[in-house]
Formats: sequence, C-alpha cells, structure tokens
Amino acid sequence: MKKKIIEEEQDDFEVELEKPKKEKKQKKNEIPEIMISLTGFAGVGYYIYYVIDSLKKVDYFQKIVNGGFLLLALLFAISAFVNKEKTKKRDIMVVFTAITLSLFLGFNLFVSTNILKVPTLKVLQDFTNVSLVKVLDFTNDNKIELKQNYEYSDNIKEGYIISQSVKPDTIVKTIKKLSVVVSSGPNYDKELILTDYVGLKVDEVIKFVKKNHMNNVNINFSVSNDVEKDVIISQSTKGEIKRNTKVDFTVSLGRAEDLPEIELKNLKNMSLFEATLYLKRNGISYELKREFSSKVKKDYVLNQDIKAKTKVKPGRDKVVLTISDGKEIKVPDFAARTSDDVVEWVSKNNLRIEFVEKHHVSVKKGGLIGINYEAGVSICEGTKIIVITSLGPVIIPKFDSLASLRSWASNNGVSVEESYDYSKEVSKGNIISVNFKEGDKIDPAKDKLIVKVSQGAAIVVPYFIGKSRDAIQGQCRSIGLNCTFYYVGYNNAAKNTALRQSVSSGMSVVNGTYVNIGLSGGPAQTFRVFIDDTYLTIGNSDASIQSLRNRLASECPGVGFNFYKRSSTSGAPGMIHPNSPIKGGHWNNFQQGVTYNIYVIS
Repeated sequence: MKKKIIEEEQDDFEVELEKPKKEKKQKKNEIPEIMISLTGFAGVGYYIYYVIDSLKKVDYFQKIVNGGFLLLALLFAISAFVNKEKTKKRDIMVVFTAITLSLFLGFNLFVSTNILKVPTLKVLQDFTNVSLVKVLDFTNDNKIELKQNYEYSDNIKEGYIISQSVKPDTIVKTIKKLSVVVSSGPNYDKELILTDYVGLKVDEVIKFVKKNHMNNVNINFSVSNDVEKDVIISQSTKGEIKRNTKVDFTVSLGRAEDLPEIELKNLKNMSLFEATLYLKRNGISYELKREFSSKVKKDYVLNQDIKAKTKVKPGRDKVVLTISDGKEIKVPDFAARTSDDVVEWVSKNNLRIEFVEKHHVSVKKGGLIGINYEAGVSICEGTKIIVITSLGPVIIPKFDSLASLRSWASNNGVSVEESYDYSKEVSKGNIISVNFKEGDKIDPAKDKLIVKVSQGAAIVVPYFIGKSRDAIQGQCRSIGLNCTFYYVGYNNAAKNTALRQSVSSGMSVVNGTYVNIGLSGGPAQTFRVFIDDTYLTIGNSDASIQSLRNRLASECPGVGFNFYKRSSTSGAPGMIHPNSPIKGGHWNNFQQGVTYNIYVIS
C-alpha cells in the first residue's frame, strides 16, 4: 500500500515536471527565424534589382552571374541556419554554400585571367586623333546620329578628331547622337610676329617657318661676294603678319667661284620645300613637273631626272623634279547620296572640306544638294570640296506689313519686286497682294516676290487756276494734298491769284503729293525816287553800292537792281557814273517786275 502511494506520488511529480517543460516550449523566441527569412526575401528582391541595373553595365553578364552565385550561397546558408540540429539536410546546405562560393571565386579567377570569355556590351571608344572615316563607319554601323563641327588645330591632322561630346566607354546602345570636333588643320589666317632675320643663318628661318606653319614662304639664294654663305641678305616683310602672308627671303650663296661641285642626294620622297631648298642652297637650278601618284603623297618628290650620287655643278646642270599631286581622285556621282557619304569620301582621299547651306525646294533640310565638282572630274589631294546642304524649302509666311516682308526676304535671300497701285480698301504703304500664298514653297535662286503696295485712295487734283491762295490752301488740306506757293511775276490778275500749278488738274495722285502753285504778284506798281548824295558814300564805291541796294530795296519792293563799277575821269569814287542808265541827282521811275542797271564810279 505504501509502495502504491509512493508510485502515485512519483507519477504526479513526473506530471508536474512535464508541465513546466510544455509551457517553456510555447515561449520559444521566433525573432531570429523571422529575421533570417526576411533576409532571404530581401536578397531575392535585391538580386532582381541588381540584374536590371547590370543590364546597363559593360560587364553585365559577369555581374549577373556573380550576383546569382552570391544569392544561392546566401539562400543555402539561410537553410543551414534554419536547421539548427545537426541533420543530414543541414550538412548538405553547408556543402552547397561552400560549393557556390568556390564557383564564384573560380568564375571570377577565369574571367580575370581571360581564360573564360564572357559577353560584354559594346562601348564608345576614344576617337581623339582618329580619322573621321572611322567615326562615320562606327556611327553608321550603330545607327548613331553624327554631327560634325570643324575647328583649326596645329596639333591634330586635318580630317582627324579633336574632341567628342560623349565620354569614351559609354555603352553604345545608350547613345542616340554623337557630336565630334574635326580638325581643319592649321589656321593660316592666324597672326604672328616675324622678326628681322637679316644677318642670321637661313636655318633659323627654316626652323621658324616649320614651327609656325607658314605656307607661303619663298627662300631664294643669290651669289654674293660680300655676305657669307647661308646668311640672309634681305626679307620682304617683317612685323605682324599672317601665316599665309607671302614672305620672300634672299640668302647668300657666297662667291660663285667658291660653289663646289656636289654629289646629288636622293631627293625622292622629300617634300617640295626641302628638295628645292637643298638645290637652291647649293646653287643648282631646277625645273618642276607634276604627276598623279598613288604611292607618293602630294607635294613630295616622285622622281628626279638626274640620279642620286651623280656629280652636279652649279651654273651647269639642271635637275628636273617630278612632284606628286597625290593619287588621282575621280569625283563620284553623289546624286541620291548624303553629306555623310561626301565626308567619308573626302576623309578617305585626304581632301579639304567646307560646308555651305542653301535653301532648296525639293531637298529636305540637311539633305545633300551637291558639291562644287561634277562627277568624273579628276582632282588631287588637298583640293577643297564645298558641300552644299539644304536648309529645306523657303516657306512663305504670313506678312503683317511691307517692312516684315522686306526683312524676311532679305534674311532668306529672296528677291522682291514692288509695284504700287491705288486702293480704297488698303491703307497707304500696306500690301495689296503678293504673287505667292502663305505656306507656298519657293526657290530663292529662281523665284521672286512680286508685291503690290497700296498708295491709298486716289486723289484727283483740282483745277486751281484763278483761285485765291487762301481758297487753294483750304482745299488742299481737305483732300490731302501738300500745296506750296511761289510768285511768278506781276500782271493784271489780282495779287495771290493762282496762275500756274505743277500737277495738272484731273490727274490721280497719292495722299500727301506736293503741288506747287504759281501766284500773281498783282498789277505792277511804279515808284518815283530821287537819288541824291544821301544815297551815296563819296570816296568808296563799294559802300555806295551797298547803301543804294539797301535804300532802293526798301523804297521799291519788287524791283530788281544790278550794280556795276565803272572807272571815270570825272567825278569822285562812289558817285553815280555819268553814263549810268539811272542818273544821280534826278527823279527816276522804277516799275515792279523790271530790273534796272546802275553804274557807280570806281
């Protein structure tokens, strides 16, 4: 019995012991598991973003693979952590994690050592100092719009790239447009200071010419008994000049008898400047011929008629040099081609280029109109090709005024022919009609605007003859004429009565037209004047004439007088001459509209 009780108590104790254990299991901390799960989800989400972002990177494939390896390693590690108890599944996850990390390291090792080649995105190269031809090929192959700007450069060869708008290593598929600055070669209009080289060695000049890209220098050699050989005797200009300014230097050859016979150098493939300079400084005369050559570049010696190492003597022998014009270039037919085709052809053939834009009715903006050479013509390297591209057609806009039409026509190179007509509907100076409608396309080289301009409503000139000045003035103001007046002389008509008009009555004129009206001075008056000594200055003929002119003008308005000085043996200077038509000391009658002559003793 006692044993039974003890066993029951023991069972109760075991039950009591089990109870707390059960309660402890319910309080298990699940936060680490939740955080691990969230890390797994975050890893998957980040990998998706990483893949999308990697597609924009050059080494996108390597990045995606690397990201995949790391994601798998993370997921395997999370699975191993979740299985805390040492089980077979946990061991497998640990092994997979190690394998994935090993694959990650091995993959990157093989890629870094170029054992394994992986796909990469194409990137833009650095085109600096690269031929424009290669840029054109690249942009055409990758369907990139290319814009070319040209600048002078002393350092970058003509036709080669100075700079580009998009940085190198940019992914090509992201580039829509590329602008490049292309070298036009040295700027020969650039100014420089040329010092006085007289008295210096010719080599100093040669060094300066090459350094400053001077292209119009002529160095001549002349026999001199006074100046040492190779010393500059004279130069044609100095001071501020341009690179292409013509400059002549005269250099001493020394005495003629001191010029030795020389063994001719091999001049083939030497530049024209260097070859002729060598001959001139040794006193050897020469002659130049030119030929096309695909092997020797332009302005270099293609051949010489006297072989190298032959003895030549100054004053006796002449060397004929054949100078290369470069390869013979046939101008292709650029009909239905683009300006890019011309640029590519120019670059490949070492030609120079210049762009000109013109309006064209049928060629769309940016399209090629043509070049300055016809198809089939032979040209040499260095020839300037003028590429004429289209500004598109000239479209007639809406013209608000004659001034806006004139301005637009001037800016677009369109000729204008203006005609004028009367119009009651259109005010003076405004457009009545134009021979093209708004929106029409025109060719400035062939078409011109014919504009009809309003003179306003026509004014019919009245008949003014016989009317008074005041009446005419009022009528002119009321109808829009500008009437001016002048006197035509004296007659029987009343003073200020119209006798003449400059514009015939009945004629149609524009508003503001000037009409000159000739008025009557009225019936002529006669003035009776006694000329005595008070009118004169005895002893001074000039003073007498001035006094007479003033007095008579005041007393005889409308009468004309001419004064003449005459010598006389009787009477003092300044007195009226005895033979004068108008006598002094007498009454004289003077009629308006008549001119009288008076002689004064000088």
